[in-house]
Amino acid sequence: MTGKPPSSSSLRGRLLWSLLTAIFGFFILRLFTTLAIDYVYANKAFDRSLLDETYALAGNVTVSQGKPLLDMSEREVATVLFSDSEKTFYALFDVNGQRVSGDSALSLTRPESDQPYVLVDQLHDGLPVRVLSLYRDRPLPYYLVVAHTVSAFNASVLEQVGLSAALQLLLLAALGYWLRRSIDLQIKPLIGLQSELDQRDPKDLQPVTDIKSPSDLQRLAGTINGLFQRIAATGQAQREFAGNVAHELRTPLAGIRTLAEYGLRQADPQVWRQQLEHIRQSEQRASRLVIQLLALARADEMRDQASLQVLDVSEFVRDLLLRQISQTAAQEVDLGGEGLEVAHYALTDAALLEGLLTNLVENALRYGRPLDGSPLHVTVAVAAIGQQVGISVVDNGPGLSSDELQRALQRGKRGAAGDALGIGAGLGLSIAQRYAQLLQGDLQFMPGSDGRGLCARILLPTGQ
Repeated sequence: MTGKPPSSSSLRGRLLWSLLTAIFGFFILRLFTTLAIDYVYANKAFDRSLLDETYALAGNVTVSQGKPLLDMSEREVATVLFSDSEKTFYALFDVNGQRVSGDSALSLTRPESDQPYVLVDQLHDGLPVRVLSLYRDRPLPYYLVVAHTVSAFNASVLEQVGLSAALQLLLLAALGYWLRRSIDLQIKPLIGLQSELDQRDPKDLQPVTDIKSPSDLQRLAGTINGLFQRIAATGQAQREFAGNVAHELRTPLAGIRTLAEYGLRQADPQVWRQQLEHIRQSEQRASRLVIQLLALARADEMRDQASLQVLDVSEFVRDLLLRQISQTAAQEVDLGGEGLEVAHYALTDAALLEGLLTNLVENALRYGRPLDGSPLHVTVAVAAIGQQVGISVVDNGPGLSSDELQRALQRGKRGAAGDALGIGAGLGLSIAQRYAQLLQGDLQFMPGSDGRGLCARILLPTGQ
């Protein structure tokens, strides 16, 4: 049981394969370890029995005519060396290695000088035998050799190991069956979740059925539900965007068509020029509307994914004003900045901050003109406010009451000035408010200097 499961196999198959592979590997390792340990200890017991038998014979060695003599009959020797499964042999040698009695086929292996006996494996008449050669110096020096065949012994050890392996294989099979049932039970909620998703309509983004356990599948179900929520929110934002585009562009496009049709019915080039100028103005309003709608859709899609970095907002505002001044110079607007000579660092996103400030400045330029006809003053100020950095856009226009402000912050709703002028789509402040949320800032509205005009201030976290 080696290798890897097929890449297309199920999770259940992969788990079962991995577990059984590990268990089978452990089984093989344990089998060989058991075999080695059992064989070593069985050999030790066998050698101990052989040594006991040899000492039992040695206790009956006497001296006869200056030579060693085993004072036992053949029957008595057979009794001491009795074995119901093995053949036994013995031989007695004098100190010079000359055979005195016993089996003539046995050879003597002399022990080391500091060892009383030595054990070796030999062949006797073609049979493997275990041979013990014992040296004794009483009643005179001699060697006693006793041998046992080991065929039955080895077969017995292998039989025990085989029986143990067979039992363990049965246990392994039972464990595999139990693992399969257990894995099936544990992944049953996952299979149910898969079945539920397979049967769903693509438009059905309702949360999946709650999973009680295990916790991993609970988190998976939660992740899927979170994904459904984001998809639903994105779909809703796209539908709202499409609806806003269709609704808001209907009026300027209809106006452009009307202007073009009227101009085509006239023969006076001066009228054509007037109509073309009106068409250009309508196109500019339509283009601005599209830009605002795209900005609003981008803000809805970003959710909480703005990448905030430390930025010197004083330098940022200075560059923004330089770009705006070139556009406002011909409009007789006093556009200036305050607090830009000191660096103020805030944690923000440059693209979002530019979109927010551009909307606030353009809102002030569009709706902030004083009712008495005096020049429009718009100031962008940067200052440290507590543990935050504040960027304020202040005008000297008519301002907004609290009710008008609440109305202006709603998508598609214009303030009183916008209604009076008949311009704008009511998206600028809602875009600015959404951008402020993404920047983790606080967008505030209050009366301007001396209670005149409107002050729009965004508070940003410092970058320190």
